[in-house]
Amino acid sequence: MPVKNLPVAAKYIYSESTIIKLNQLLRKRILEHMRLQGEGKLPYAKKLPKYIVEISDIMIIIGKTERTAQRHMARIRKKRKKKKGQMITIKDFVLATGIDEYTVRQALNLLT
Repeated sequence: MPVKNLPVAAKYIYSESTIIKLNQLLRKRILEHMRLQGEGKLPYAKKLPKYIVEISDIMIIIGKTERTAQRHMARIRKKRKKKKGQMITIKDFVLATGIDEYTVRQALNLLT
């Protein structure tokens, strides 16, 4: 979901090719998880929807180590002009990274 009214140079913290790769990776992981649930190998779990993105969630989404996820969290906070202790919402994450919001929500609900 593209975001409007942002300057082109300061739009996202990732390049367009990285955003495409991350979207594809997340969609593949979500489909695999849903396939395993359909086969009965993974349980269906009804959880409360998540609205806050944490470092562990970023680790799952981008598939990197904890320290790299911390750096990404710092970049997102800087981009969204948040202070160190403030929470990063899914909307903040999507606006800073450019990854599809629906895919991020689905990944957080299924993979965490």
